[in-house]
Amino acid sequence: MADAAMKQQVARARRRRATLKAKLRRERRYRTLVTPEGAGLQLEIAPIGERITALMIDLVIILTLLIGIGILLSVFSFFRVFNEGVDINYIVGLLSLFIIRNFYFALFEMGRSGATPGKRLSGLRVVSRDGGRLTPGAILARNILREVDLFLPLSALLYLSVSTGAEVWMALALLAVGVVCLIFPIFNRDRLRIGDLVGGTWVIRAPRIALRADLGADPEDRAAFVFAPDQLRHYGEHELSVLEGVLHNDQPDVLRAVADRIRDKIDWSGGADDSDAAFLRAFYMAQREALERDLLMGQRKRHKNDKTTSPAGQDT
Repeated sequence: MADAAMKQQVARARRRRATLKAKLRRERRYRTLVTPEGAGLQLEIAPIGERITALMIDLVIILTLLIGIGILLSVFSFFRVFNEGVDINYIVGLLSLFIIRNFYFALFEMGRSGATPGKRLSGLRVVSRDGGRLTPGAILARNILREVDLFLPLSALLYLSVSTGAEVWMALALLAVGVVCLIFPIFNRDRLRIGDLVGGTWVIRAPRIALRADLGADPEDRAAFVFAPDQLRHYGEHELSVLEGVLHNDQPDVLRAVADRIRDKIDWSGGADDSDAAFLRAFYMAQREALERDLLMGQRKRHKNDKTTSPAGQDT
């Protein structure tokens, strides 16, 4: 009996340790992002390995683009498409290298997905650490500094391979600075690059949401929640997208917080015992229909601070 009791105690202790370790791993990986709408979303910080994989994919795409441009220019040169005496191939090649090197990452991350092709294939995306919209300024800041933590080490290696005498020490110094910036994400818990630190961004695992039933409210709920036009003028497309994510995540505490915030914002006078989920689904559909109607009339509201303009040029 004593041996059986001892084994049970050991088994319980192991389960407690395993639970504690799992909790600690989760706390190291997950961060709570509070959106401007008051919703607390759990986001998973992208692991270093997956970020490296995404970067390798992007570098392969960049190299493929440059090789393709080089082949195309060689064909043009062979058939003498351009006038002789003008080294147009050299100019176009340098211009292509400049554009791809400096704008490849930024242009893709400014898109709706907030991710380059490599990040999308790896299931990653860039988000703002303050919970707001990912601004072009933040994206440009994080990508300008890519010159320091990515291209500087590569350039220093090339410079080192052709350096002699005192130039070797300069190349080694540049390489040391580049390597320190390159491995910077390893030494902070949020896995931030120098560019992320300056731009105020995170790289996270994009939530993988399984397809569910339509978010539209039941007909009975739609009849129970009737919103006046003025109550649907407070939010825009960005807030509607955030609300859609909240409904998909289906976390009761978050639903309650967001529902209370929206009720206060629109001065809702419905019943106090209304279901938070039913209220939010009904509001989601009504807000979506209102934005679609405005869009058909040439009025687009991208976010809550955006003033839509009517076809006659009058602010609404």
